[in-house]
Amino acid sequence: MIKKSQLTILSIVSSMLLVLTFHSGCNKTDPAVTRALDSLDRTIAQTEDLLTLDFNTIMNRKSLILMHISMMKQYYTEEIPEELALMMIKYKGISKTYGRYVEKYPGVYNEHQELKKQAADLRTSITKGEIERDAFSEYYKKEMDDAQSNLEESRKICGVIPNLEPDYQRISRRVQSELLNIAENNDELKAKLESLMQE
Repeated sequence: MIKKSQLTILSIVSSMLLVLTFHSGCNKTDPAVTRALDSLDRTIAQTEDLLTLDFNTIMNRKSLILMHISMMKQYYTEEIPEELALMMIKYKGISKTYGRYVEKYPGVYNEHQELKKQAADLRTSITKGEIERDAFSEYYKKEMDDAQSNLEESRKICGVIPNLEPDYQRISRRVQSELLNIAENNDELKAKLESLMQE
């Protein structure tokens, strides 16, 4: 015959097992929720890929282009050939694109960092069972809307930059060459170019 104390112990153990089983079931994340969180992470990762461009490099290039344009206006006194004139127009366009990037990048980057943290926090809260499914839908919609908006902004300011690389390299080398030729007979320009190269 089982003693009363033994029955009490069995009852306690059974209750503990039920509680553990209940919590275990609650902590199992709904597959649909997991897929939604994975989709959010992928959207944020796409933004991260776009933001890998080096900010300082683009900022320095923008400054260099503006200085080149200013020097060409000041020191190129001959009639400019059509080919070179078209290059300068393109060069100015590149500087504007770089300028938009320099202006917008910090805000997009900061928003991206915040969204990464919020997405990680949301996944943790779901895993711990701290958020009900109905509440999750509201949180998820806001986070995904914000992530997609930031992704689109990233595409606008970063997506075109790699495509400009060949033109930037070609035109910057040509302009530098033209200025160096002029500097052979212009000490003032020569000093400016030497100072620029040392920066």
